[in-house]
Amino acid sequence: MKNTFSFKLFLFISLLFSAFSGANAQKINTLIITGQNNHNWQVSHVALKQILQNSDLFSVDIAVSPEQGKDMSSFIIDFTPYRLVVIDYNGDSWPQQTNEAFLDFVRNGGGVVIYHAGNNTFPTWKEFNEITALGGWGNRNEKAGPYVYWKDGELVKDPTPGHGGEHGAAHAFVLTARNETHPIVQGFPQQWKHAKDELYGKMRGPGNIEDLLYTAYSDSAGGGTGREEPLLFTVNYGKGRIFHTMLGHAGKTLDDNISMQCTGFQVTLLRGSEWAATGKVTQSVPPDFPKVDAISLRPKYRIELVSTRKFENLGKTPQMGWNSWNTFAVNIEEKLIKDMADLFVDLGLKEAGYEYILLDDGWMDMQRDAQGNLVPHPEKFPNGMKVVADYVHSKGLKFGLYNCAGNKTCAGYPGSRGHEYQDALKYAEWGVDYLKYDWCDTGELNAKEAYTTMRDALYAAGRPVFFSMCEWGTAKPWEWAQNIGHSWRTTGDIYACFDCIKDYGSWQAWGAVQILNLHDNNVLRKSAGPGHWNDMDMLEVGNGDLAFHENQTHFTLWAILNSPLILGNDLRNINQETLQILKNKDIIALSQDASGIQGFKYTAIGNVEIWVKPLANNEWGICFFNHSGDTAAFVFDWNKQIIKDEVFGYEVAFSKDNIYKIRDLYLGKEIGNTVKPLKITLAKNQSFVVRVYK
Repeated sequence: MKNTFSFKLFLFISLLFSAFSGANAQKINTLIITGQNNHNWQVSHVALKQILQNSDLFSVDIAVSPEQGKDMSSFIIDFTPYRLVVIDYNGDSWPQQTNEAFLDFVRNGGGVVIYHAGNNTFPTWKEFNEITALGGWGNRNEKAGPYVYWKDGELVKDPTPGHGGEHGAAHAFVLTARNETHPIVQGFPQQWKHAKDELYGKMRGPGNIEDLLYTAYSDSAGGGTGREEPLLFTVNYGKGRIFHTMLGHAGKTLDDNISMQCTGFQVTLLRGSEWAATGKVTQSVPPDFPKVDAISLRPKYRIELVSTRKFENLGKTPQMGWNSWNTFAVNIEEKLIKDMADLFVDLGLKEAGYEYILLDDGWMDMQRDAQGNLVPHPEKFPNGMKVVADYVHSKGLKFGLYNCAGNKTCAGYPGSRGHEYQDALKYAEWGVDYLKYDWCDTGELNAKEAYTTMRDALYAAGRPVFFSMCEWGTAKPWEWAQNIGHSWRTTGDIYACFDCIKDYGSWQAWGAVQILNLHDNNVLRKSAGPGHWNDMDMLEVGNGDLAFHENQTHFTLWAILNSPLILGNDLRNINQETLQILKNKDIIALSQDASGIQGFKYTAIGNVEIWVKPLANNEWGICFFNHSGDTAAFVFDWNKQIIKDEVFGYEVAFSKDNIYKIRDLYLGKEIGNTVKPLKITLAKNQSFVVRVYK
C-alpha cells in the first residue's frame, strides 16, 4: 500500500511538472525592436513588454538599436528563435543582413505587429512598406502610394498628391468596426471609445490591407482630415500575418501613459499579437472592454486572460440601496428588514433607482451548525433567511448579506475563512444577490488571494452575486481588484459627521470631507468604470449632526465620484428634506451616467472647490463646494475656463461660439447659459450643482 501510494504521488508530481513545462513551452517567443523612435521609446517598449508578458501568453526579448546617427553595422538580429516581432522603431536603416533576415522571417510565416509610429520608418524600403500597407511622414508623398481611408461603405484608394501622415491634437475618440467576424475583434462592441491619443490621418502606401478592422473619424474641427481613417487592420506578406495598430502614443512615463493604459489598446494588442503569431485567438474579451461612451483603463498594464469567474453584467452603474449598519449596527431583525423593503416602495426610493436591501454584520448566530453551515440568528430571524430574501424579492428589490474574509466578523460573528465555498452555496440557496465582504480578523492573509477565493466560490455556486469588497483600501485594491469585485472600499469606515475624525483608540472613522481627500483621486479614477467601482463607504445622509447643506453636498460628491449610493439612515422616521435629497433624480443621474467616468477636482476659487464629471453626449456635471466655515461669494467666468480631464481625455472650452445651457440640479430647472459669468454666494459647506449641455 505504501509503495503504491508513493508511485501514484510520484506520477502525479511528474504529470504536474510536465503540464507546467508544456504550458511554459507554449508561450510565444516575441522580440520587440526599439531604440530609435521619436515617440518616447523608453516608455513604449517597457509598456509593450509588460502588457505582453503580464498575459502569460508571451515571452519577450528586447532589441535596442544604436543611437540615431551612430554606426548601425553591428545591429544584426537573429529572428529564428521568435514567432512574433513587434516594431517599435522609427529610425535609421538596418544593416542589409538584418533586412534580409526580417523578410525571410515574415515570408516563412513569422508574425509581425506594427505599433503606432513603427509605420513612420523606412519610407523607401519597398518590402517593408508592403508589410505595413500604410505609413506616414518620412517625406512620404504620392510616390509612396495612395491615401487610404473609408468612405461610403468601402476602402478608398485616393491618388491625390500630397504629404503622407498628419494628426491633430491628441484626444479621446470612438472607433467603429468594419469587420466584426475577424478573430482579433470577434466579440468586440461595434463601437468603443479609446483614451486620449494621436489619431493618425492622411496615411498612404501600397494599401494592401487584407482585413480592415476598425476606423475612427478624424474631425476637421480638431485639426483632422474629416475622414474615417483606418487604425486597426491586418496584412498578409508571404506566409506571414501582420497586425497593424496605429494606436498607443507613449506618454512621458509609465504612469502618465493614458493611450497605452487604455483597456481597448491592450486587448487589441494582445489579440492581434496572438493572431499574428498563431493564426488564432484564444483570449476572451474582458468585461471592462470599453464601450462607445465609456473609456476603460488598465494602469498596471495587465489583462487577465484566464476565463473570468466574476459575474458579468452586474454593477454597470454604481450600486444603489440601503444598508443596516450605520443606524442599527447588529440590532437587526426580520420585521425591520421587511419594513425597510416596504418603505423603499412607499417612499418612492425604488422608483428613484435604489434596488438593494443589505443586512450588515450581526444577522447570523454566534456559532455555525454541526455541518459547519452559517445559521441565521434564531431570535432575530426565526423564520430563516430565505423568507426575508423572498419578501424583499416580492417587492421587486434585491437582497444582500454581509460576511468577512477572516475567522470572525468585525462584530465577532462567524467569518468565512475556510468556509468560502460552503457559505457561497448557502447564499445561493437563500437567494442572495449581493455580498459585502469585510476584512476583520484576517491576520496575515493576502487580500487579493482571499477576495479571489470568495469570488470563485460565489461563481461556483452559480447564482449571480454583486461582490462588494470591504478591504478598507489598505492593500490598494484599485490596483488589482477589477476582475475580482464589482466595487472595493478605498477607505476605513465613515462616521456621521461632515468634517471630523472619530478616534476609537485602535482605529479611526472619518467624516465625509476626510474620506473625500484621503487618496489621490486621479489615481483611483483610472481603475473605476462599469462593473468595477471605487467605494468611499455608505452614505451618512440623514444621520448624526449633518446640516441640510452638508447632507446635500455629501450626497452630490458621492454621486460625482461614482461611489455607491448606499443609504444608512432609518427610513421609518426620515424627514422630507432628507428624502428630497436622496430622491433628487438630477443628482442620481450624475451617478448613473452611462459613461461611467469618475469625476475629479478641477480647481478652486478661494475656498470654493470645483468638482466636475464628464458625462455622456459631451455634457458635464459641475459642483461648486464652499469648503470653509464662512460664507463665500465667487464669480465663475465660463468663457475663461477650459476644463480638461487629463486621465480620460475629455475637454470642454466655453466661449461665445461654444455656448452650453445650464441646469440647476437642486432646483431641477434650466437657469441660463454660459454666456454670462456665474455669480453666487454659498454658506458654510453649501454646494451649487449644475449640468451643462447643448
